[in-house]
Amino acid sequence: MKNFFGLLIVSSGLLLGSFVPMQESAIAQKACPNASGYWKRPDSIIWNFSQNGCNLGGTITNTPTIFHNITGVFYDNRTADVVISRTNLSTGCQTQMYGTFTVLSVPNFIRINIYATDGRCELSQNFTEDYVYTKL
Repeated sequence: MKNFFGLLIVSSGLLLGSFVPMQESAIAQKACPNASGYWKRPDSIIWNFSQNGCNLGGTITNTPTIFHNITGVFYDNRTADVVISRTNLSTGCQTQMYGTFTVLSVPNFIRINIYATDGRCELSQNFTEDYVYTKL
């Protein structure tokens, strides 16, 4: 019984414990929503998102004094954990903001909820922000 992995099941032709590579298409992949494109919130801030599989990336395109870069990974078919790197362009100070990105059940709407930061620059650690965006 010491070498269980060497046991041969003759009737099925399978060797227990052996690794049989599967085709990638045969492996169940999680479904990730497509959030690519431009998204606008009520105060006219616009995110431009792109995706590679379940990896999300983006920038805010219309803030002249603060640069925002977002990265995240969808962990289910609606929600991604995200980190937003926020850089004050006049001081060069960079803050990390932590949040969730959710594709809402209403078509063409997403929600970005920031629940904390690293406490650097102008934002406290308990800074929060919660906006719904519309697809442009």
